[in-house]
Amino acid sequence: MTNIWLNKKQYLALTIVLFLLIFIWIRGGLDVVYLDTDLGRDLSEMSKLWIGTKVIWLGPRLSPGFHASPIYYYIFYPALIISHGNANSLIIFNLILATLSLGLFGYLGIKRFGTSFLLVIGMIGLFPWWSSIVLHPGNGYTYVIWLLLSLSCLWFELPLFFSALFLGLATSFHPAAIFAITLLFYEWFRRKHKFTRLLQIIFGFLLPWFPIIIFEIITKGYLFRQWYTHPKMGIFLQFQMNNLQSIVNSSYFNFPIALIILTLTLIALFSSSKRHRVWFFLTMINLSLFSIISLVPTHYLLGISCILMFVVMIILIQKLWGRWILFAMIMLYLFNTIFFTPYPTQSKRPISKIKNIVDVFVNK
Repeated sequence: MTNIWLNKKQYLALTIVLFLLIFIWIRGGLDVVYLDTDLGRDLSEMSKLWIGTKVIWLGPRLSPGFHASPIYYYIFYPALIISHGNANSLIIFNLILATLSLGLFGYLGIKRFGTSFLLVIGMIGLFPWWSSIVLHPGNGYTYVIWLLLSLSCLWFELPLFFSALFLGLATSFHPAAIFAITLLFYEWFRRKHKFTRLLQIIFGFLLPWFPIIIFEIITKGYLFRQWYTHPKMGIFLQFQMNNLQSIVNSSYFNFPIALIILTLTLIALFSSSKRHRVWFFLTMINLSLFSIISLVPTHYLLGISCILMFVVMIILIQKLWGRWILFAMIMLYLFNTIFFTPYPTQSKRPISKIKNIVDVFVNK
């Protein structure tokens, strides 16, 4: 029987890396988090569960006019209960989810590649786009945590149901995660594409959407009728490079550096497996779509950034020279963190400030 456990040194190394990343993420404290309107909306909706007066059937309303699944509220709600309604608990819970997601990715990667896979964990954990997700609870950010779990289960060949379930969770938080579905169906096709496995994929993907499905059945398709009557996509065809520029910027790269990394990835790809090449090809197709649509909000791009970096890291970690490249990139990120951004800028509207204002008002 294949041993599914890591040895003690590997567990220790993974734990140390994760704790170092946590320290880097929260080095500025929780007051770096801006209490935006979306987070305020989420707290308002969860308060309905707190009071216990109603069941929430619909999640956050998205800009195209659709609604996300309310499963997002129910997942975060226990954190509010445990903390007796402290809004900062959502940030801490999101941090825990991000750490567990990265930890599972690291666990599976170390089993396959050995301790050197910690370079991938360190690299992803230091990417600015990932750091922005960790301390930003909300459907427009947290969906990437579930997306990483889905990609991890998919690449390391866990049952397809789990990958479909996590991808369903990601898309139920935000539809920008849907691009990974091409990778999911490729893996289904590669793994002898049995009909029973297809049913498992469909069931796992739809499971997080059950509240919306039930709502539509009860209301006889109210959401679909509303959207059909007043369609609003918010995105239109337009050839431009701003979305790709935003993806590059989210990693603190510029286009020359991005092209160098892409070239090195292609070099590594020549001696990689067919599976590596197909994943890379599908990712490039998904990425190219962002060059023919209008400029979208930054959080719409986090999903494709996650997929792209996941695939690039998986390709580079195979090669010894690729590991040295990852090590050099980590050193550059750490140098920038230590000497240029040792303490992130404090938010002008942190949760603690709003809480103090409310407490003063209530106690008058």
